[in-house]
Amino acid sequence: MAKSSRPNRLPPGQTLSTHYKIDGLVRLAEGRMFYIASNDRPDNAHKYCWDCGFTDTPQSESHCIKCGAQMRIRKFLLSSRWKHEAFQGFEQFFNKELHHGSMLSPLDMFYEEGVMWSLVEWTGQDFMLNKCAPLQAAQILNLAQRIAGLLAYFHYNGIALEEVHARNFLYDAQQDDFVFFDPDIRVIYDQPVPEAERGLELPTLAQVLLDLTSVSDHQLRTLLLNTMEGSYASPYEFGRAIEKFMSKGIQPTKMLDNIAAISDVGLVRNLNEDNWGWTNLNEELNLFVVADGMGGHDCGEIASQMAVDVICEEAYSRINGTQELSLGALEKLLENSFQQANNSIKTYSEKVGSDMGTTMVAGLFLERHGQKFAMIANVGDSRAYLFRNNVLHQISKDHSLVAKMVESKQLTKEEARVHPHSNILLRTVGTEKNVNIDIFRIALERSDLVLLCSDGLWGEVEDTDLQDVIAQSSDLHKACRGLLRSSHLGGGKDNCTIMLIRV
Repeated sequence: MAKSSRPNRLPPGQTLSTHYKIDGLVRLAEGRMFYIASNDRPDNAHKYCWDCGFTDTPQSESHCIKCGAQMRIRKFLLSSRWKHEAFQGFEQFFNKELHHGSMLSPLDMFYEEGVMWSLVEWTGQDFMLNKCAPLQAAQILNLAQRIAGLLAYFHYNGIALEEVHARNFLYDAQQDDFVFFDPDIRVIYDQPVPEAERGLELPTLAQVLLDLTSVSDHQLRTLLLNTMEGSYASPYEFGRAIEKFMSKGIQPTKMLDNIAAISDVGLVRNLNEDNWGWTNLNEELNLFVVADGMGGHDCGEIASQMAVDVICEEAYSRINGTQELSLGALEKLLENSFQQANNSIKTYSEKVGSDMGTTMVAGLFLERHGQKFAMIANVGDSRAYLFRNNVLHQISKDHSLVAKMVESKQLTKEEARVHPHSNILLRTVGTEKNVNIDIFRIALERSDLVLLCSDGLWGEVEDTDLQDVIAQSSDLHKACRGLLRSSHLGGGKDNCTIMLIRV
């Protein structure tokens, strides 16, 4: 378990610095806590004018006595970071006072009790972290082009980012677009960033974009995968590739309403060790995967990412160029690809001397001659469910101590949920070579839904409540967000990853 190092949460009404009062905590992310705050500070004798910077307007006045601007209540999005090694870079970035059309520039920055705070004006934007994948290809390409321009602007001004994360984007519903904010700074130069370093942020940007890209947008996924592998040496090259791609015309994204996925760090953890992915193998086959890593920082998240990457790559390699395979052959392909992911993690962990592992559940979906099937493979306690006729059925079986005790009637399902050893797994991916994999075959019917998830969902929410949330909305993106909200209401003690696939 990755221990959280977050500071204690601030309660509504607490004052910060000279100008701010906390309205409430709105989002947690890796390395961040985000609050909404206002400048409603009647405890101050004077008001601060955000138009001209004058500080001595009496509290009783409704307009600035210097410039005449209305002294209205403003809302701000405050970001707190607590890793001290990141403070200097962001402070240097703030002091440059840069402005760009694709970025919300920080309005203020200050320190309190060992925490760095920065803020932007808040006008109701949401977080990219709250958006379910996939998005339309046109929206992803537009974002890619604008952020490529922003990165080039940063490089010209000597700013090199550590990485690009989903937490660095806010969604503006009125504009139906994203804007960048709150960057992680690697280094700031006195001159433009050296050319050899200008492609370093592109792989993480491509990963953010790939996570939002539909399994049906094959060519865009290929472009982004190539970017992650270092095909472009600078934002300029990446931007030109995006421009060339867009010039061919962008087809509307397929399957947009029939798949949805989201992953969240939860309300307690400081690191998200879950990973997920999807890939198109050919015209009749799609693969969907959820993995929940174990082993802490630089272990669990690596194991789960390796599991997702290897099973997808191995399945694609095995299917590429083959003739139409029987259902039995496809099950074997899924099992072999799963096993390859397991053994790759074990080999890597032995090489680096690290204790790592992951759970994994994978669904191979087939549509052939008007018939639809799903092959579900799992190890550990990440689960697969089938939602049919408004009833939720668990497909996979947990490989845990309490699940075995329930099976042998030593515990009830209710007792298992609260058992002190509910986290003990009997089988995981990457801890032993040639793991035993369970595989289930399902004949799918029209309007069936398959739910793949980590235990951060089902461990916080009863199956009957999961069923109710899914039944409430035919919009899979809304259902996905509703499930995540339910996991938070249940306590949010673990990372939570959710995938919904509709026939």
